[in-house]
Amino acid sequence: MKIFITGVQGSGKSTLFRILTSAEEGSNSWISEVEDKRILTLHGLYPDKKVTKIKFEYQDLPPIPEGGKPLSQYLDSLKIADLIIYVVKNFNGDEPLRKIDMFEEELRISDLAVLENSIQNLEKDLKKMKSPEKEREHELLLKIKNEIDAGRPVRESLLTSEEIRFIKGFAFLSFKPVLYAINVSEGETDKIYDENLKIKRKGLITVSFSGRLELEISQLDAESREEFLKEWGLKDFAKERIESSIIECMDMIIFYTIGKDEIRGWLIPSGTKAIKAAGAIHTDMEKGFIRAEVISFEELMKIGSLKEAKEHGLIRIEGKDYLVKDGDIIYIRFTS
Repeated sequence: MKIFITGVQGSGKSTLFRILTSAEEGSNSWISEVEDKRILTLHGLYPDKKVTKIKFEYQDLPPIPEGGKPLSQYLDSLKIADLIIYVVKNFNGDEPLRKIDMFEEELRISDLAVLENSIQNLEKDLKKMKSPEKEREHELLLKIKNEIDAGRPVRESLLTSEEIRFIKGFAFLSFKPVLYAINVSEGETDKIYDENLKIKRKGLITVSFSGRLELEISQLDAESREEFLKEWGLKDFAKERIESSIIECMDMIIFYTIGKDEIRGWLIPSGTKAIKAAGAIHTDMEKGFIRAEVISFEELMKIGSLKEAKEHGLIRIEGKDYLVKDGDIIYIRFTS
């Protein structure tokens, strides 16, 4: 998963990149394992097995240019991202929520230019020759344009799964999930949990962090980290806080497999059926799917081991249409 981190000069975006990746200063691209306490707990039950965590690929982009053609070209570079992190400062009277609205407007303006050009070309084609397919495409693009004209991003449009598949080729920026990371000063760490700074809409979430302070904490050993968290009144680590927000913003969940030699986490869209989750592990499992044997993380922790869970009848047998839940531990039965 490609995650692009952007923001204006001095926003703290490179600091956030280093918090998330532990990369050396000056690096701008890094693949980092996601912090996942559940998989470490599972490893504690089975210490002889290898652990494979989910990985994110982070890109720390150059600062956003101000206005004009360079901004348009810069925004185009975001189109290959799976998720955008936009870092905004909240120091000394800054207005982070206003800056979020401004960036959202820039995304919509970028999409509007693409839409107007595409609609114009379609209308020229339809004048030459009628086509039911192109008429449907024209109708869909007009529908999306009306949403943007009304100040709504593409991600909030009511689209069918077929329409979503169709518009993916346009790479609309306001369709992409955006995590707005609000950087607060060291003296205002209470703002990290301030409800007034929290926004949660479809594909848009805000999360706060204190860049300079939390970078220092991230570079300490485990014991010292815990002490500093208490000293500064922090409930969690910035990396955990932000990565869980990324997963939520993407509307995804994590399920786990415990194999002969490996414990592994898998990231899938929420609402995924068991047969598609099997396909995320291996296409052969999806093709030959028989059933899924499932236990939740919480249930496994209560009983202590898969062996005990089986003996007490706590492993559920689920069919291909079972909707996988976050934290499920799944074993797929399939024919090869």
